[in-house]
Amino acid sequence: MMQMAANRASETDEQLMARFQAGDSTALEELFNRFQKPLFNFFLRTVGGRETAEDLVQETFLKVYRFGHTFRGSQAKFTTWLYSVAGNQCRDYLRQRSRRPETTLDENLEGSHADDLVDRRLEVGVSSVEDHLIRMELRSLLEAAIQSLPEKERIAIVLREYQGLEYREIADVLGCPIGSVKVLIFRARQHLRQKLGDIQATP
Repeated sequence: MMQMAANRASETDEQLMARFQAGDSTALEELFNRFQKPLFNFFLRTVGGRETAEDLVQETFLKVYRFGHTFRGSQAKFTTWLYSVAGNQCRDYLRQRSRRPETTLDENLEGSHADDLVDRRLEVGVSSVEDHLIRMELRSLLEAAIQSLPEKERIAIVLREYQGLEYREIADVLGCPIGSVKVLIFRARQHLRQKLGDIQATP
């Protein structure tokens, strides 16, 4: 049993997809377990909101289930194909959100962290909680700055800096040349420096 689990853990993403395409539904479950957290972090940073991110992870894997037969392991890495699906989900959601009122980042953070902060205050004391709040504030400012970027810059910088994709993979996800990806990431970094600099300069 342990040997079987070890063998499955050593399988590549492409091998798991081949098993799924051959009719083994457990392979998709293993891929979901492998990519659930990275995809959640991707959506959290590109669209904001924990519940929304969780929903988009589910919708992405529903697309993998429905269209997994179109994946060709000889032509692309699974991660590139998966983030192409996720990128489309992200763009669709952002277009829909632009047509309706959106929840603010503060509201998203408040619901997910307030109780934890109270518990942490009791456990480790006020000064540690204050440090934690400062880190949370800085993180929320960075996430807000990322979410204010133009759509392609936002997706490109998150895929590069947080998901660790190579320029070629990001180019495949976005459907553009590598040179365009480098320009997008350069502009995103410039915009983030400017936005965070403006925040720090505000009294």
